Amino acid sequence: MAHQSRPTPPPTTREDWARSDQFHNSYLHEKDSILDAALANSKASGLPEIAVSAAQGKLLQLLATSIDAKRILEVGTLGGYSTIWLARALPEDGKLITLELEEKHAQVARQNIANAGLSSKVEVIVGNAVDSLAKLHPDIPFDFVFIDADKPSNTQYFTEAKRL
Repeated sequence: MAHQSRPTPPPTTREDWARSDQFHNSYLHEKDSILDAALANSKASGLPEIAVSAAQGKLLQLLATSIDAKRILEVGTLGGYSTIWLARALPEDGKLITLELEEKHAQVARQNIANAGLSSKVEVIVGNAVDSLAKLHPDIPFDFVFIDADKPSNTQYFTEAKRL
């Protein structure tokens, strides 16, 4: 008997990922007024609607929690939505440093982070992330790094993050 191979499935599309996120967000996450307010404030402030999804945010929080992260570095703040997810994973004495190119985005993020009651754990640094990363020389290395900024610079961000 000849072996029949399965047909190759079509490539996953953006619509497939959107449906997956919609499913996970609707069944696996309870409403969170703080996160909803952060998204609403970001939208009202004119920020692009490119924040991670709730499912992705929950995964980030789970990953950071599972390794008992105490120091987190985030490259790409936008309105602070993923920042809030990650900062919630930190212990009381934890610290998150997030890098944002645009001052307007950083201001919105600071508002959202303050509204979440997390300002004491989060430092927003404004400027070119490659330059900001080069200036960081922490005494204690970061436990967790999330890179979500302009994709062409990811290699530079990753190289600098490994040093940190």
